[in-house]
Amino acid sequence: MDNTPLDLSHELTIAQAAARTAGDYLRQRLGSAQPGKAKAARDIQLDVDLAAERLLLTALQTAFPDDAILSEEAESAAPTAQRLWIVDPLDGSFNFQHGYPQFGVAIALQIGGATQLGVLYLPITDEMYTAVRGQGAWCNGAKLSASQTATLGEALVHVSDFAFSGNPDDNRQRLQVMTALASAVGRVRMIGTAVGDWAWLASGKSDGVIMYSLHPWDVEAGALLVEEAGGTVTRVTMPAGHAAYVGGNHLLHSELVKLVSAAGSTE
Repeated sequence: MDNTPLDLSHELTIAQAAARTAGDYLRQRLGSAQPGKAKAARDIQLDVDLAAERLLLTALQTAFPDDAILSEEAESAAPTAQRLWIVDPLDGSFNFQHGYPQFGVAIALQIGGATQLGVLYLPITDEMYTAVRGQGAWCNGAKLSASQTATLGEALVHVSDFAFSGNPDDNRQRLQVMTALASAVGRVRMIGTAVGDWAWLASGKSDGVIMYSLHPWDVEAGALLVEEAGGTVTRVTMPAGHAAYVGGNHLLHSELVKLVSAAGSTE
């Protein structure tokens, strides 16, 4: 198999520009978003979700008219497309709606079913995180490396949100994981944006991520960034059919997987 990294410099340039355009728009609208339809019991689509999505889709469709696009808001694309862009125009919309400055933009490109490019943008801090498979992970031109924290007791671990649906079974499982983490790791953080979760793991600011969302727009770009920074991301099956993605540096990943896999297996 040819493992030579693909030349995706043009795609990366377009993706970064698109993310920055959407991010600039979002930064200007922070604190003035208007709620729209409900996507779940505790998840509202905002007017800025759709506007930022239009900016992203226009940029990608103009540059790559033959490529398919899967977006969180539109959710329509050919799943077997050879080239598939996966985008989240506003990750952390609940934060955004409340004027909380933790939100971001995510773009990934899959080729032949494998994620080859990822872009995460945090508009408030103007941090542009990028990765192309086999070429490392970067933020604003600086190479990233996952942390070297070697013990759980010294680790800072991010956990994604409780269930937007409010489903008690889902939340009970997540509380079991939270309890296990609280007894084992140094600190637990829940910041409400997958973009920040993955970006800070890849940059060594945190040591692990427990991501309950299985949607590709919440995982693909960030997972590639973490892997290119020397970390590991795997999907883990928990008791009663629950699942999560577990990311960690190479020293702690297996321990985090064991902890999450076992959480909730006993009362």
